[in-house]
Amino acid sequence: MIVYLKLIFIIIFILILLRLKVDLGLSLFSGSLLAGIIMGMNIKELGRSLINVSMDKDTLNLIGIILLVLMLGKLLKSAGSLQDMTNSLNYLIPEARIAMILPASIIGLLPMLGGALLSAPLVEEGSRGMRLSPEEKTFFNYWFRHIWEYCWPLYPGLIMAITIVKIPIEKLITIQFPFTVLAIVLGLGILFFRVSKSESKVSKKGSFLENIFLLFKSIWPIILALVLIFIIKIQMVLALGIAVFLTFLLVKIKIKDKFKILIESFSLKIIFLLYSVMLFKKIIFVSNVFSSILNAIGTEGYAPILMLFFTPFLIAFLTGVNHAYVAVSFPILLPIFGIDKPDLVYVMFAYVSGFLGILLSPVHLCLVLTLQYFKADLKKVYKILFLPVGIIGLIAFLVLLFAKIL
Repeated sequence: MIVYLKLIFIIIFILILLRLKVDLGLSLFSGSLLAGIIMGMNIKELGRSLINVSMDKDTLNLIGIILLVLMLGKLLKSAGSLQDMTNSLNYLIPEARIAMILPASIIGLLPMLGGALLSAPLVEEGSRGMRLSPEEKTFFNYWFRHIWEYCWPLYPGLIMAITIVKIPIEKLITIQFPFTVLAIVLGLGILFFRVSKSESKVSKKGSFLENIFLLFKSIWPIILALVLIFIIKIQMVLALGIAVFLTFLLVKIKIKDKFKILIESFSLKIIFLLYSVMLFKKIIFVSNVFSSILNAIGTEGYAPILMLFFTPFLIAFLTGVNHAYVAVSFPILLPIFGIDKPDLVYVMFAYVSGFLGILLSPVHLCLVLTLQYFKADLKKVYKILFLPVGIIGLIAFLVLLFAKIL
């Protein structure tokens, strides 16, 4: 029971810092030091952890992957590839309602802070003549912007999860991909129910073949990275490095702007955040919290399930930061996942639970920016949002129960 109180105190401490607008990396770093102290680590052990984490292979690999993802996203955005991708698909997709939500789903393939604001004007343009309310436009932009986060390998939350739990990314993608399919089906169901079929108002330029070429030209770096990772089977950091290097050489951007993007992507703030994530995991591990949790609750019954749901969900809901719930909750949940042989269903349930908290969080930047852009009412958006979020949560819970029965 005492270890629970200590963990709750640590989580509350981190959340208070975040609510006070303290940087996530600094909040996690401070929480790590506090965890070490109240879990009984001496100064020597704490100092050793600080040094070891900075030289750890997993830490360096995580930092490399996230920085390269940021570089790739900024290079493609600056080159106009996202707009080209959207334009080509608007031509290739004859159904106006599908064309309307494509920009949000396409831009969702590249992680970027507040990316929903980038797709909002494109959704606005595609919805002309459809008589949508501001709340419906907000929902469609927001929902389809986030359909990929359960399984897309470029998302920091997913990368953090596999690094903390130490599982192959292919396994986590495989078990969580059905939730992306479910999110698409639910979103389309609401789209077709609420929006009647109408003629597209989006201008279409060029021929079919020209737009196929434009589509490939706009996304070839992403295709290359995925082929290298999943087909040729080279390390993710190396695959992304090759994709970024070739993109840097081939995209038509002024050379000074290219170097500016690389410099801006090499963010000390991001590096410190990722270091703090791995430090938090290390200190939780070294301080022997795992065995205390297992002794207290075991791995049977409903107590572990409640922890798997509420820990990531509440952290996500209160912070609104996509990768914060993974960074804070996953190290704590490791003993429930299983340290030597993690239970993928447990990992999936915790990840999905946290992401549902993100979708409902009133401080989630994408939701806030979309609400402002369309001048929508949050309560009315929630009325649309609650149903698909609830269905995804229920399905995740049923999968967990079914897996436990088997």
